[in-house]
Parts: sequence; C-alpha cells; structure tokens
Amino acid sequence: MKTVLRMPGLFVRLGTMAAVLLLGQQALAVGTDAGTDVTNVASVTYSVNGQGQAAVPSNSADFVVDRIVTFEALTLDSGAFATVEPNATGVTYFRVTNTSNSPLDFDLVADNLTGTVVNGNTDNADMVTPFEIRVGHANVDTAGTPPAAGAPVFADAIPEDQFVDVYVFSTAPLVVNNGDFANVFLRAIAHDPDDVGAGYNPAPDGALGAILTEDPDTAAGIENVFNDTGINGPDNDGQQEDYWGFQHSSAALTITKAAVVIDGPFAPGSLLAVPGATIEYTITIVNSGGADATGISITDDVDGDVNFVVDAYNGGADNIEFVVGATTTFCNADDVADTDQDGCSINGATLTIAGSDRTTSPVITPIDVAAGVTMEISFQVFIPDAP
Repeated sequence: MKTVLRMPGLFVRLGTMAAVLLLGQQALAVGTDAGTDVTNVASVTYSVNGQGQAAVPSNSADFVVDRIVTFEALTLDSGAFATVEPNATGVTYFRVTNTSNSPLDFDLVADNLTGTVVNGNTDNADMVTPFEIRVGHANVDTAGTPPAAGAPVFADAIPEDQFVDVYVFSTAPLVVNNGDFANVFLRAIAHDPDDVGAGYNPAPDGALGAILTEDPDTAAGIENVFNDTGINGPDNDGQQEDYWGFQHSSAALTITKAAVVIDGPFAPGSLLAVPGATIEYTITIVNSGGADATGISITDDVDGDVNFVVDAYNGGADNIEFVVGATTTFCNADDVADTDQDGCSINGATLTIAGSDRTTSPVITPIDVAAGVTMEISFQVFIPDAP
C-alpha cells in the first residue's frame, strides 16, 4: 500500500530565502478510485539580490492509485433456521458489499459446512450438492425474493459502496431425520472487473475477471492491497464468507401393534385367547416429526393359525377401521386384488392396507398421517376350533 506524505511548506535557501510551494494537480485521499492517475509538479520561486527570478519546475512525480481490496459477505438470514423437507429445495440469503475503492467482480462458491456448529446448530445431515447460486442486480434490495432461475452465478463489476444480493439454493436428501441440521456457507472471492481487453475499464462485461493477487509495487500499474477482515476466515486474503443453514423437517413414525381378545366362548370377564375367541389387532402409527407422512402402505401376514374376520366394522360393511382423533373411517379387504379400489385387500394370508375409502367413493385415498397425529388401524382374527 502506498503512503504519500505531504508537508504544508518546504523552504529552501538558494543564496537568498526562496518560498517553495507544492502545487499538485490532484491529491490522494481515502476513497480515491483505483486507477486514478496522480501527477504532482513542484515549482520553486526565488530572488537573487532582491530580484525575482524565473520559477524552476521540478520533474513530474506520477503514480497510479492502487486498489484497496476490502468487502463483506454476510448472511441476511436470522432467527431460527428455515425448515426443509426431504428432496425439497431450501434457500439461504446473503449480501456481498464492495467497500473497495474500485469496482470488483466476485466469484461465488457455496457448499456444505460438514460437522460444524452454526447458530448453535450442529451439522449432521448435509444438503445435496452441487448448490445453485443466483445473483440479483447491484444495489437492489430484493427483500428475500430470489431472482428467477438463470440469473448470474457471479457478481459482475459491483461498484464501490454497492452491494449485490446472493441466493443459494440447495436440496435436502431423500432420507433425513426430523430435526437434523445442514450448515452451509457462501464464499465471495475478489476478482478484477476488467475483462474486456487492454486498459482499465471496470464495467459489467458478462465475464469473470482474473482473481486478484498482491503484486510488487509499481508506479504505473494498479496493484492490489488486501485489507479484508475475515469474519469466518483469514484476514487479508481477498476472500470473505459467512454461514447459515437449514433444519430438516421429516416425518418420524413410531409403529406398534397390539392384540386384544374382544370375544370368546366363555363368560364375560374371562376373555382368553382360546379356540373360539376373536382377537382385535390394532396398529398404532404415531408421527412425532415435523412433516406429514403420506402414501403409507402396510403389509401384514396374517398367521395361518387364525382366520381373518370379514365384515367386522361399519355395520358389517367393512373389515378395516381407521381412527384419527374423533374421526373413524373404513375400508374393505374382502377382495384379493382390491377390485373395489378402496386401497385394502387380502391375498391368501397377506393383508395389504394402503388406503381408506373415507366415504362411499370407490376412489382410493392414500393413508396420510400428518405431523403430530396418531392413527389407529384395526382388524380382527378368529381362533378356529380344533378340527
């Protein structure tokens, strides 16, 4: 980084006292644009024997203002991580601000932060790669509204003191545990905005310029001085990054099955699992997760020592009962190939429960168990007497 020292006056004795003035066409100050040509010529006036003499100019001391590479890349998300369901796409939101004295291109890289802790959340279920990056227009606050697909994937010639909003899209795995976290990062890497040929022409050109490096100082060229403070990385390396993430929201099913004797050949109160007794099986599905479980299908091989009871529910019309809260619905497993299309069938000893008519319609309605909901599915078997 160049340092220019200026003195308020310089007095030189050349036989008699001469007043020396530093006359500069332009002065370097904080924020002066990189690439600015600065020319300074000193002029000395003096007298000899009381007689004014012709001014004597110095040579021209010229240099080009160098580039201070400083910028920020910060997440604009806050609060709790957004939830994302299996195979669904989540979006994180960042802002890259150019605080340099030159326009800058920024290469943008996003990926998982495997095994890290971000916002108090430990990463234990990465998102699927590669990520998709979309970049908005410079200095336009999009307020969390991503640009359409096909938007630029790098920031092109962002002017000084302007920003660009960056959206990172990533997809959750097909299978995740409810409540797991995926931490991600966005890294901005400073590049030269001038990619249109000879000469310094920092304007959008649709191409990513060369990555910036710190080079030996020259008077005529534009050198780079890294002055970026690494919030989540090293200082002064021309890179900045910030972190955010997602919380996976999935169904979390617990399945239990119980058998209760509901009828028998002996006196009431003495219900035993003996020949002639009727057993009711109840399958309980509890979804303690954060997402609905849909399209549930249950296969149950009925033991060969018992007989499946037909027409046990709904006034003798159906043999499978669904109970969700105060709502009870039914379907019928009498048929082998589900000819009535209600989602329930029995083929030999194999009972398949894949849906309920929920009405009298023959259209299959898949079994769905919403988040936080418990469903009970019941059917009955009979213990036959000995032959």
